[in-house]
Amino acid sequence: MICLGPEDMQDIYTQSTLNRKVILRATITIAWPEVDLRRDTANFLAAIAGISKSLQPESAADDGVGLLQGTTVITADDLRRYEVLYRKFVFALFGRNSSRDLSSLINPLALLRRLFGSAVPMQNDVLEQQAIIEICSLLDSEYFGRMLSFPDFVLSKQIFLRCTSVDLEWNAFCSAVYSMVMYGVHAGMKSSQAENLLIADLLRQRYHNSRLSFAEGLLAIQGCNFEETHTASFVFPLLALSNSDRREHALPRVDYAEGEQQVLQSISTALGDYFKAPINLSLSGLPNSEGRSGYPTWLPEFGPKQRMILAHPNSRLATSALRSYDFVVDESRKGRCRGARVDTVAVVKSYLAPRRICDQYDLTGDNLFELLRWYKFACGTETTDMPNNSSDELIVQFAETIQAKGSNHIWDSHQKVASSEVVNRTRGFMDFLEDPETPETHDIRLFYAACLPSHDRRFGKTTAGRFCLLPSAAAFHDIVCIIQGFKVPVLLRPTGSGYQNVGECYVHGIMEGELDSLEEEIFLLE
Repeated sequence: MICLGPEDMQDIYTQSTLNRKVILRATITIAWPEVDLRRDTANFLAAIAGISKSLQPESAADDGVGLLQGTTVITADDLRRYEVLYRKFVFALFGRNSSRDLSSLINPLALLRRLFGSAVPMQNDVLEQQAIIEICSLLDSEYFGRMLSFPDFVLSKQIFLRCTSVDLEWNAFCSAVYSMVMYGVHAGMKSSQAENLLIADLLRQRYHNSRLSFAEGLLAIQGCNFEETHTASFVFPLLALSNSDRREHALPRVDYAEGEQQVLQSISTALGDYFKAPINLSLSGLPNSEGRSGYPTWLPEFGPKQRMILAHPNSRLATSALRSYDFVVDESRKGRCRGARVDTVAVVKSYLAPRRICDQYDLTGDNLFELLRWYKFACGTETTDMPNNSSDELIVQFAETIQAKGSNHIWDSHQKVASSEVVNRTRGFMDFLEDPETPETHDIRLFYAACLPSHDRRFGKTTAGRFCLLPSAAAFHDIVCIIQGFKVPVLLRPTGSGYQNVGECYVHGIMEGELDSLEEEIFLLE
């Protein structure tokens, strides 16, 4: 393990709990960019960080961001004026408005050779270019493009970037990147993630010096380039930075049961009252969520009103990767993670074959009739023709399960549909499967399209009577668990010395915050 920082931090690091979530004022924070770096590249960064102080104009940051210091009353005109000044500072920071000739800029390798002679880590341009490629790959990783990582960068006391085989200390890494951006000839270093990194480090320095104002955080979040397009994704970082203010009273917490617009409005009002200023999130130029297909990412826990996308082609919530927010592999090569038991699988029914998303409205194929078999099982009439006396509540539960309500990327999980209409649509679809003479209507095609999460899964029932969608390998007595960091439940199978991860599942009645309390325990996954 290589730590670019004080040697005495290594013992603290090895004894600390690994937690990838936002940790306010933590002793150690481990960041997981999931990018591999060679030892030579780490040494190269360490060498550049060692000379970065002699290259950086220490007063530049204070002169630029100091324009906002001490401002407590902010109006719309003030914010626009400060925005212009802030952007000028950012442009100056990254040399975008520099009139200097690129050929006159200092090459980090040449400077290292001049200062260290033969001891320079990189002895030729080929090795240097390989290091630059790896560093750019690290900066371009998803971790530096996520809005939720921003408070982590700013508020944590000590950060280590955990790559596959190398650990980088945050301050040294930022110093090296700063020098390479300001004085290097590598155009690829001027990426949006590099800007995000250095702006976050600038706010981090001011925060730990008790000089960070809310206006700076607001403008910084506006100026950074993040992947999120949904307005709600910007709320959590703003709230985290605001609650980090070392005053007597913090801002009120978010009521997750409210709708998105109500949350945005309540936070805007609270910020305005707290800072004695008419601050509104619209002033920061945040993207409008209307007409966008982005999913909210600002809810940090498994709870109500959270979009949990099940089996989405672009979903990163699949449990096959196993690396959770605090998933740790111990010496016995077992995964150690926190979680809670929710239920146990009691019945596992037939398997519904996969379906291409482009065939979502295609009502041909024998596998369609598995849904009819599931329906008869749910209604307790597997041996009869068609269930006619099933309760409306049971039919609604079945429909919401096979369409993975709250985890379905085809139907909006917040769309309000009356229970009576759900019952009519479900019975109409099942009548279509039972009677070949039933006409194929638009409602029937839409109902089937929304059943896409059921494909490549089995239908089942838990000991608590909950309907569920299970992975193909599911079996009787598998345990339904919620693992910390995952957005969907998983099935774990006891193996004697630990548990085997069977796969993600959907369990009706727990997906939208219905669980009152959970008892946490540690799982060892093989």
